[in-house]
Amino acid sequence: MNPMTEAAKEITEEQTRHLDSALEHIPEERREWCAGGCAKTPMAIYRECARAYLWAAETIRGNEVNWDLLAPRVEDCPDFESAKAALEKNQSEFFAALEEIDESRLAEMVKMPWGEELSLGQYILLPSYHTCYHVGQLNYIQTLLGDAEFHF
Repeated sequence: MNPMTEAAKEITEEQTRHLDSALEHIPEERREWCAGGCAKTPMAIYRECARAYLWAAETIRGNEVNWDLLAPRVEDCPDFESAKAALEKNQSEFFAALEEIDESRLAEMVKMPWGEELSLGQYILLPSYHTCYHVGQLNYIQTLLGDAEFHF
């Protein structure tokens, strides 16, 4: 693995640890709670992060990706344990895809579903940024539930 893909893997692992901790500090009975009646639930956020790792792996491999068909779906992962298993499986796919990248490909451009183009070197960091963003959301939900402690 080249230094850039190794860094992407390490950063992603670190953010996933924060994601797990953030969800673990939300009471189980509130993990499907919807703040304001319109926000994503904590479990929906977690499942989205799991899906993003598989999306990233498939994109790196040059495959077309239909977000709606990616696992895990709610019915497959109703609780933290099953969602965590799906996240770990999908993250392993992402890490395997990172290992497959030849350094010469890092300058290749990848088109995002929203139209933006990123170099593959930038793109491989996207899952860690995405996870970090959602860690912040989960931390905010903790404060809405009265937990002002900083969890790592």
